[in-house]
Amino acid sequence: MKAKELTEGAINLAIYIIILLMFLYLPIFGGLFMFIVPLPFIYYTAKNDWKAGLLFLIASFILTLIVGSWIALPVPFLYGIVGFVLGWNIYHQREALITFSTSTLAFLLSVVIVYIISVTLFDMNFIKETQSIFKEVMDQTLSILNYMGEETVQIKEQLTEAYDLIISLVPSLLILSSAFIVLIIQFISYPILKRLGIQVKTAKPFREITLPKSLIWYFLITTLLSLIIEAEKGTFLYNVFINLLYLIDICFILQAITFIFDYCYKKRIHKAWPIIISVFIIVNPIFNQLAKILGIIDLGFELRKRIQ
Repeated sequence: MKAKELTEGAINLAIYIIILLMFLYLPIFGGLFMFIVPLPFIYYTAKNDWKAGLLFLIASFILTLIVGSWIALPVPFLYGIVGFVLGWNIYHQREALITFSTSTLAFLLSVVIVYIISVTLFDMNFIKETQSIFKEVMDQTLSILNYMGEETVQIKEQLTEAYDLIISLVPSLLILSSAFIVLIIQFISYPILKRLGIQVKTAKPFREITLPKSLIWYFLITTLLSLIIEAEKGTFLYNVFINLLYLIDICFILQAITFIFDYCYKKRIHKAWPIIISVFIIVNPIFNQLAKILGIIDLGFELRKRIQ
């Protein structure tokens, strides 16, 4: 390894340690630094190559163990690996969708591995702890309503259904949260990388994003199988069907939102309107279902190509 690379590596490791300490020990704003933690990994890997990036990643594990003990090791494992994958994709100038997909997959796998290690070695199950917290909140809410003289039978059924649905959708929620975190990391890191002289491949405008048509076939096959095969609530097969359909629905809604942005752009409608409509789609279940239908129509019949 060249002396210049070693010097850059040492500087980036020092920056990483500073960010790590802020992330670990600042009580209020520390959580914000988790989106900046991957930046040294992205920069160093994108400027050099995967070998240099891998050595940087290994060195970060050692320094993290020294500075923050084994409790801090999930930080480089999660954010260091995703930074390494992002930097590797940038180094090879891969398409934005490939970069985003592989980085999301890397972060998701890292979360799963950290979860398995925490359960098997340290008997720490953060999913079960979250479930117990949610259940405690639900019980407290019911006790307060009961104290106020409210009828709690129907409310209890609704809360129980919501609780069961959230538990069933844990895999989908993990995927979506991983994608969201990677998106924020890219949003923060890319302008800084460009300022530092790293060439980042420009992504398509949001309005031009279209999903593959095969998504409709996945939707039809999954829906058909869920109707043919009887899967009891709470079983593995039930969870597979509900998660697949949930993720496909999210994809159709995303397709609809990009269509709305494209339509407003072509018709020269103010940018505020597609943003307002998108917010209504996200928060309102009725608009949510309408957007899903619009996404299917746009994807199946290439609706946006017919708009001049």
